[in-house]
Amino acid sequence: MTVEEARQASIAKFGRDLTVHNGHVIGGAEVSEPELARHLACVAKKVVQAHLPPACTSGSTPILDLHCWPHRWLDPPATLDLDWSSFFANGSLPNPEVWQTVLLPALDDVKDGLACALGSCSVRIRAKARLSAGLALGFAFRRPSGFHLEVEQDHAVWTTVDSPCAAEPLRMVEACGDVRSKEIAVEVGVTQDTAGTVNDLVKQRGCEFRARLSFEPVAGASRESVSDGPAALAMARQVSAAIAGARKRFGSTRTHLFAAVPFGLAVFLGRELNALGEIQYYETEKGILSCVLGSQWGA
Repeated sequence: MTVEEARQASIAKFGRDLTVHNGHVIGGAEVSEPELARHLACVAKKVVQAHLPPACTSGSTPILDLHCWPHRWLDPPATLDLDWSSFFANGSLPNPEVWQTVLLPALDDVKDGLACALGSCSVRIRAKARLSAGLALGFAFRRPSGFHLEVEQDHAVWTTVDSPCAAEPLRMVEACGDVRSKEIAVEVGVTQDTAGTVNDLVKQRGCEFRARLSFEPVAGASRESVSDGPAALAMARQVSAAIAGARKRFGSTRTHLFAAVPFGLAVFLGRELNALGEIQYYETEKGILSCVLGSQWGA
């Protein structure tokens, strides 16, 4: 359909010439799938920016809702609502390809849309979602983006504006493995132990990692291990610094991440994973591949 044909069709159908509005021309009938995907990504960014309400002005705090299963509308209404329930329906999980081609680019579009409308600002996050979604969300708004995040967590608000607590709240155990490997495993067992999942993966792979870094709270893993936002910030930065150090010592090219943590800590951890190469996250309770962070941005 040409622009003129679209003009005539829109007048016939709606009584209005829709081509006078901001549009995007994709091209002819011979558009390849990769080219079409690029065009649709451009359209998606324009839709996000157009969806931001007039009240979302400079100095305001936009609200971002993220849901991995059906939900009720909250009050006040969200500025942007990411409904991912279809990707997680009936206990299913998105495969790595869906993460790379749909979900991660969508988060990047949201970040870009907010940046265009507001510049760097604080974003309030309300979520009923899996840890993988929280980790990916935090990674999209990682620290160099200039955004601050406010995460509603257990009737409190954890914010990256706070300073992390002074002490290192996690105990780390480092175990060396196969010197021929270029991959490390990082286990963050804050609410429960993750060693069993990693042991099962080692058996499936048939080879050891170059090293395994295991983190747990000093007082032991439990659902009460993270007292507040500053403690969560300290944990996230401690893990990030340890990954950076291990990559340098072992020359690792990929990090395999396993985490059993509160959702807010998953968001904070994702925000701290900048410039750490490819990070393969696993849905820890199922031990299966989830998103890969860092590959499409070269972060």
